Amino acid sequence: MGKLYEQVIVPRLRKEMEEKRAVSDNQYEFRPSRSTENAMEKVLQQVEVERKGEYRYNNLYLLVSLNVKNAFSSARSNSIIRKIKRRQMSVELTSVVQSYPSDR
Repeated sequence: MGKLYEQVIVPRLRKEMEEKRAVSDNQYEFRPSRSTENAMEKVLQQVEVERKGEYRYNNLYLLVSLNVKNAFSSARSNSIIRKIKRRQMSVELTSVVQSYPSDR
């Protein structure tokens, strides 16, 4: 039942988050028409801009990438709800997300 529930709710949540610009432009995972490859292209473009810039520092670059396993499951639900409310998501979807951890 949980997977079916997610298949119904997740697209609605994504749509509203995109419409309200509740997701950073730098987030690529779990977004339509974006991929890890797009993220890497952006990084490489930025490296190229920096290489050509006047503030070069011996062509040394550092990239830090994080992949948090079970990020949603391990996040504090009250923190997630606070952020959703701050972004003025619909009451209905906020309620669904708020009740989700206790319904699983």
